[in-house]
Amino acid sequence: MPNLQSTPGTITVPGGPFGAAASATLNQDAGTISVNLNTVALTTCTLALNSNQITPNSILSIEIANGTNTQGDPTVGLVTPGNGIATIAISNRHATQTFNGTLKVAFVVFN
Repeated sequence: MPNLQSTPGTITVPGGPFGAAASATLNQDAGTISVNLNTVALTTCTLALNSNQITPNSILSIEIANGTNTQGDPTVGLVTPGNGIATIAISNRHATQTFNGTLKVAFVVFN
């Protein structure tokens, strides 16, 4: 279990139009991001998580769940940590449905 240095945070960020990237800043080692990604069927978009807790050697645990979204099949793909940022690929595996609401992306940073 990580030694969390802060209370987990939450943030809500708007997403861009179909398949566009979104970005959130949450300088904590754990938290939840609510985001509307508008991802169409069978596509992937990225969520950039900016945090002073992330290093290139960090391991991130990412979980995704529906917030207000009721369509599609959201999944987490490749997570790439860097200096103060992690890029999270989020895919919609459904063959015909576009996401129609918010997704909740929970994260924990292990250093």
